[in-house]
Amino acid sequence: MTTYDEMLESALSGIDHRKEDPSRVFAEIERRFPVQHSKIDWQRVPGAVSRPDGHLPGAPVRFFREAISTCDLASLAYVGDGLTSTSVVAAPADFLAVIESMLDIPQHHYFFDMQSGFCISFTMEGDMHHAFPPPGAPGRS
Repeated sequence: MTTYDEMLESALSGIDHRKEDPSRVFAEIERRFPVQHSKIDWQRVPGAVSRPDGHLPGAPVRFFREAISTCDLASLAYVGDGLTSTSVVAAPADFLAVIESMLDIPQHHYFFDMQSGFCISFTMEGDMHHAFPPPGAPGRS
């Protein structure tokens, strides 16, 4: 376990969550979204909401709250793309309570609904995105 895994475990310790296989989560993201250089290519996702101000105080919390208010989500799978090897599933409201601590880890962060494909991402560069998969993607009509 890395120092970053320990940071993530510490952030998650106060919420109800269960472990998930990170390779399964990434496989679903890659199956449903256009990917370029191991990241979602948000410019190719119609209707994606994108904001560049994720480094501003409170911006990630506001963005996450806005994103989860757009649809009815029972749970989200979380996975990071590099420094952590942990993936977990929790209720969106629980993630909301700890998201700032999670985003202290310098990697790209994905919160993904395994049923609908809805995805919220935060990049190390401060970009924030959310969307459903493009029409015609697996699981979409």
